[in-house]
Amino acid sequence: MWYTMNTTVITSNLLINLTKGNLMKRPIFSLVLGAALLSGTAHAAMQSVQLVNNAYTNQELSVAVKADGTPVVLYKGASGLQYGAYDISTGTFTSEEIGASADYYDFELDSNGNAHVGYLNKTSSYAQVKYKNNVGGSWSAENIAYQYSSTQHNVLQPWVQVDVNSSNKPYISYNLHPSSNSTVLGYTYANNFGSWSAVTVQSGSNQPGDHAMAVDNNGNVQFAYYTLNPYTFYNEINGSTRETIPNPGTTIFDMDINAGGNPVLLYRNSSSLRLRERTTWGWSTTDLFLMSGLYPASGVIEVDDDGFYHIASTEGSTVYYITNKSGAWVTETYAINGTVAYYSLDMAVSDDGKAVIAYYSGDPSAGVMLLMDSALTNVVVPEPATMVLMTLAIGALRLVRRKK
Repeated sequence: MWYTMNTTVITSNLLINLTKGNLMKRPIFSLVLGAALLSGTAHAAMQSVQLVNNAYTNQELSVAVKADGTPVVLYKGASGLQYGAYDISTGTFTSEEIGASADYYDFELDSNGNAHVGYLNKTSSYAQVKYKNNVGGSWSAENIAYQYSSTQHNVLQPWVQVDVNSSNKPYISYNLHPSSNSTVLGYTYANNFGSWSAVTVQSGSNQPGDHAMAVDNNGNVQFAYYTLNPYTFYNEINGSTRETIPNPGTTIFDMDINAGGNPVLLYRNSSSLRLRERTTWGWSTTDLFLMSGLYPASGVIEVDDDGFYHIASTEGSTVYYITNKSGAWVTETYAINGTVAYYSLDMAVSDDGKAVIAYYSGDPSAGVMLLMDSALTNVVVPEPATMVLMTLAIGALRLVRRKK
C-alpha cells in the first residue's frame, strides 16, 4: 500500500564565516583544506524536508537520487521496510511497504533506476542476508543471498552495505559476530548463473569491526576494515593481499571510487575527519581532506560524475556538508533537533552534482529528514538513445554509479 503526505520545507538562511574552526550551531560556511583557509563559491542553500514523522529514532536509513532528480529513501516503518520517493515539484512523499522485516538494511540504484535492497534477518539459530529488487516495476520475492548458522546472532556495524557494478549486478557486504570471540566479514554477489556467491574477507578471532565496501570501475570489490589495530585494505584482485592503511584513525565511515578509479576512504582519527586515497603505489600518507577539531559520529563520502567530492558528517546536533565542487573545500553546518547515530546518516548526489543528505535524529518528533540542495529539481529524463550517447562520451570517467 502507498501512503502520501505533505511535507514541511524550511529553507535556512546562511551566514558567511571565513574563520576556520568557528562552527556555530546554525547554518554557516567555513572553508577548510588541511590547515589552509581558501575562498570558494558556495552552492544553493540546503533546505530541510521532513518526510516521515514517527518515533523510530536512530534507525538505519538509506537514500539515493534517481536520474530525474527524485530522492528515494529506504527506512523502517511500523511493520516493515518502507521505500519511498519525494516529489520535489509537489512537495509530497509517497512510500510503500516492500514486505520485508529487518533491522539492518541498505539499497542501491542501478543504471536503469531499479532499487536493489539488501537486509539482514536474525534468529536464534542463524543470520540470513536477504535481497529484493523492483526490476520490472514490482518488488521481487525475498531471496536468501547468504546464510550463516550459529547459536548467536549478533552483528557488528555497519552491518549491511549494498553496491551495484557496471553490469547492474548487486553486491551485499555483511559483518557477523557469531560468538564472543569470532567474526565473519565478507560479501555475497549475484553471479551469472542466477545464484549467489559468497566471499569471506576475514574470519576467526581477529574480530573485524567497522568496514566499508566499494565496487570499482572494473567490477573489483574494494574493502577497508578494522581488525584490532590498524585498519587493513583488501583488494579482490588478489584476495591474499592485506595492506595497512597509514594513520588509520579510530572509525571507518565510508569508501567510494574517485574519477581516477582509485578508492577513497573517509574515517575519523581522534579529533579529525579525514579523506585518504589509495593510488597505484598504495595508500597515500597525506589527506585529500582534513578537518581538525571535530569528533564526528558518522560520515558518508560521494564522488560525483565530474570527479568532485561530497562529504556528509555529524557531530552532536550539527550536520556537516563538505565539498570541493567550487575548486576549494567548502564546509557548511546545519543545526538539527537531537543527535544522529553512526548508522542514521546517508547521502546521495544527483547526476548534476547536487547533494541530498538523509538522517534520523534522536528527536522523536523529527522522523525521516532530508537536507537537500535547494537547486535540485525533477527533470525530464532523456530518451534511452540519448543516454547511450552520453555514456559513450563520459563513461570512461566513472562506470559505477554509487550513492554511498
